[in-house]
Amino acid sequence: MGTPGTRIAARAAMTRPLELPIPRTLDAIVNRNRALCEIGLATPSEIDGLRGDIDAPAGAEKDVLTDWRFIAFRIRQHQTALVLLGDAERQSLILCTSEVQVASRDGARVRTRNSIYALARAGEGEPPVQHLLQLCATLHEWGLGRILGALEVW
Repeated sequence: MGTPGTRIAARAAMTRPLELPIPRTLDAIVNRNRALCEIGLATPSEIDGLRGDIDAPAGAEKDVLTDWRFIAFRIRQHQTALVLLGDAERQSLILCTSEVQVASRDGARVRTRNSIYALARAGEGEPPVQHLLQLCATLHEWGLGRILGALEVW
């Protein structure tokens, strides 16, 4: 049963905040099989490699992204895939796109395999924690989360 002091100490221990391994950087998302894949901000040369024309009328965009960043998945054997991570204004959610196929020369739009997105205000530096958690959830949705040891988020 314990003494009253013991009970108070036990209750105090239970009220401490739960510490989860929440990633604070893109690099911290990958906790397993780091030799297979690295995740980080895309470099200007990686983005420039996607520059091209997007043949679609104005207004064809699925959504407008703000606070966005190009994220690079650097896969062994020198393969790199870029996605966009940011706030989707129309859908009111944090979005990680599928692989970007083309980034417009003026930097105003991108095309993935199935969608076109307009780009508004870009984010700077590492993404905020909410975006990192969405990326973890997306990795699990894509079947990559467990392989890369990403935090399980749903």
